[in-house]
Formats: sequence, structure tokens, C-alpha cells
Amino acid sequence: MRAVVTSDGMRQAERRAIGSGVPALDLMERAGTEVAQWLLDPGRSGTVRPSPGGVYRVLCGPGDNGGDGLVVARHLHLAGRSVVVHRLAESGPSDACHAQWERLKAAGVPVHPTSGEVPPFASGDLVVDALFGIGLNRPLEGPVIAWIEAVRTAGAQVVALDVPSGMDGDGRVTGIVLCATATLTFQWPKLAVLLPANADLVGALVVLPIGIAEGSDGQEDMCWYLQDRSDLRELLHARPNAGHKGAFGHAVLVGGSTGRMGAMVLAARSCSRSGVGAVTTHVPGDGLPIVQAAWPEAMASPDPERGHVSDVPRGLRGTAWGVGPGLGSHPDSALLLKRMIQDPPGALVLDADALNLLAEAPTWTAFLPAGTILTPHVREFERLAGATFANDRDRWDAARDLAVKWGCVLVLKGATTAICAPQGRLFLQRWANSGMARGGSGDVLTGLVTGLLAQGYSPLAAASIGVHLHGAAGAMVAAAQGPDGMSVHDLVEAIPAAWRDLRS
Repeated sequence: MRAVVTSDGMRQAERRAIGSGVPALDLMERAGTEVAQWLLDPGRSGTVRPSPGGVYRVLCGPGDNGGDGLVVARHLHLAGRSVVVHRLAESGPSDACHAQWERLKAAGVPVHPTSGEVPPFASGDLVVDALFGIGLNRPLEGPVIAWIEAVRTAGAQVVALDVPSGMDGDGRVTGIVLCATATLTFQWPKLAVLLPANADLVGALVVLPIGIAEGSDGQEDMCWYLQDRSDLRELLHARPNAGHKGAFGHAVLVGGSTGRMGAMVLAARSCSRSGVGAVTTHVPGDGLPIVQAAWPEAMASPDPERGHVSDVPRGLRGTAWGVGPGLGSHPDSALLLKRMIQDPPGALVLDADALNLLAEAPTWTAFLPAGTILTPHVREFERLAGATFANDRDRWDAARDLAVKWGCVLVLKGATTAICAPQGRLFLQRWANSGMARGGSGDVLTGLVTGLLAQGYSPLAAASIGVHLHGAAGAMVAAAQGPDGMSVHDLVEAIPAAWRDLRS
């Protein structure tokens, strides 16, 4: 698990490393070398390379980010690649940058003769953006604007070093930004590259090590962490071959209303693929034939009301309960939710209409059972919080505060999903995928998380693993079919492959 650092935190870490005896020149050399190795390895860079006839155009600014670019250019040249360096200014402010410039000239790397002149970009080129890094504190201006416009016009791929130029390390964007195909950030992911609003500017995100010791991130009180597959694999329970359905829990899903039974079908289908032993749906009486026909694998409990749910049979038992998909806003359903919060039948996951009803009755939050999982999207969260937020950073801070206040796990969904723990930590997973921007995607997550919670996973583990499986399945479908035509049913069908990948 990697800490997520602010620009100040990263600068502190670099100063600490230099103070402990690591020369600044060595840090620059490590960063540039890691980037060059990534670019030269087809297994890692994939299609991020120049087309036949294209060249690597390394754009170097006047600071240390430009020095990193000089190292990249030198290593690409020594590996036999066609490279041209374009400098925005003749000299940088640091001794390390000057030393890298001398090494570049000694290696014979081609340099465009006129600094500041707009490079002749072509669509087949690969542009390495080493113009400005996390230290930028003002909008871009001057010749660099023409460079960025020329890259856009050419349609060339762009690899940004640390952060795309025009963005600072904390994600502030106050002017033009050089949009990246991929962003290669050093040692720790920067807050800037994880904010959902910046997803289209950052492109694919890769974290490259540069040898700064763990624990020297200058953020001793840091509460943000980036989760990856290895972190989640450590949380997985073994599945004994001799286990029976009772050993894997019983999930109950409560919801549905007239015209909105599809949400329960999607939740039931995904819950069944969570690994849980049994699934029961409690739905309106007239919705029973729909869920049983669409997903007969799940048991179904009919409510006495036909168009909405109003009560849960006393004999219905479940280890975890997911409430909200397609629930609607009928007063009977609101009272049912209130009773479940005040006298929980098991561990709870609240989503969709359950969250909207909770927002309308904020005093109920005082009765939320410890460890309840809430899974709002941005608008649902703002209704819960009773406020709107100017940016993702403020919204994440508010989500973390509510998780602590309510003693719950709050999953704020988005291109980067924030999983907020009641202890004040915030875990991030980045699954930027426009193909998942469809009604019903959230119902799939509800089913997954409820099924995992029913199996005995802790609320934080259930939420984290569920978000990963949901995002990984979506990524697989988008890679195979493209994001435009994928459906939420495709997402459900890809969950087994996501499981297989996570356990492999």
C-alpha cells in the first residue's frame, strides 16, 4: 500500500533523502532511468511508443523536471532510439540540471537548436512531458502555450513525468494543461493524479520507484493510501474445498419498487458472484416473478405490499443485508429503513434510495450501527453531507470526517473511489472508466459488497475488495469491447474473471 503525498510532502521527502546522503543528481538519474526503462519495455508501456517514422520528442523545462527529461533522452538515445530534445530555456536553476545537460551533450543526443521554438510535432511522435512538475504554482504562460497547442493539433501521445505540465502536485489546475496518455509519477502517487476531476488529464497512471526510503515521505500523519491488487490479495479468505453453503454466509438484499426491479436483479446477480453461500431478495409482491425469472439462483421473499417494500419477515435471517437498490421513497419503505437501522438484523450496506431517505432524516445517522457500509455516488454524498463541494479534495475530506463521526465505512464512488474508514484513514482505488458510467453499476457494487460482508469479511475489507472486483471487471470489459457498447450485465459477467485475476 502506498501513501499518497501532497507536493509539500514530496519535497520534504526529497530534502530528507538528500540530507541523508543521497545526492540530488542521483535522484534525478534514478527518476529518468526508471522512465526510460518503462518506455523501452513493451510489456509495461504497451502501445505507448512512437509510430514507424516517429521520434521521441523530450520537452524539457527549466527546473528539475526538465533535468529528469534530459536523463530520459540520454538513455533512450543510448538504447538506439530516435530522440530529439527541445528545451524551453537554455539553463536550469540547479547544479543537477546543469550536470545532466553536460552528460546529454557528451552522449551526442540530438538537441533542437533553438530553445523556445515550437517543435515540429507529428502524430506518430511520442512526446515526453518534462516541462513542469509538482513545484508549479501559477498558470502556464509564454511559449509553452504554443507548444501544448501544437501537441494537441498533432495528436501525438504524451507521457508526463510526475504530473502533467500545468497541474501542481495537489491537483490545482488554473490554466492550460498538457493532457497525458500516461503519467509516470515518482516513488509515491501524488494527490493531483488521483483526483477524479483530473482523470482525463492524467491518462494511465504508473508509480515508479526512485529509491527514497519508505517512511521518509514527510507525511507522518498521512491518512491517504492507494490500494493495489497485492494489498487486497492479503485480505482474502481461503475457500475450503469441503465448505458448504452455510460456511460462506447468507446475504439478504432489500429493495425494488414498481418500475425499478432491474436494480434488484443486478444486485442479486452480482451478489451471487461474490462467493457468498446464499442470496435472498426481499422485494415487493408484484416484483417477485421478475427477480425469480431473471435470476432464479437467488431465493426471493415477497413483501405484503405490491409496489414497494414495507416490512421484512421475522423469520428471514441473513449475515449481511444490502438495502436500497430500486427501493423508492414510499413512507413505508422509509420506516422499514429506520427500523433496520435502529434494530439491525445483521451487518448493513446502504446504497441508492436508502441513502436518499437517510439524507432526508439526518437524525437517523446517530443510530447507524458501527461498521455500516455506505456507498454513495457524488450527488448522493452531497445530499448526505448537506453541502456541495468545490473540488474533489474537499469532498474526500468531508467523506472521511463523516465516516469518523458516524463510525461507518463510507465508499465515495468515482473515477477514483475513496474508501473512508471510521479510524480516519482514506483508501483510494483508481478505476477511471467511462463505460461504467451507466445506471445499475452502483447496484452491482452493492451486491458484491453485501456478499463479501456476509462471508465474514470486515466492513473495510468487504468494501475494498468489492470496489476492486467491480473496477477490475469493468476494466476487463472495456478492454475487450470498448467503453461505448459495454452494458452493466457485461460487468456482472466479468466478475469471475476479476476474482480469478485477484487470487492468481
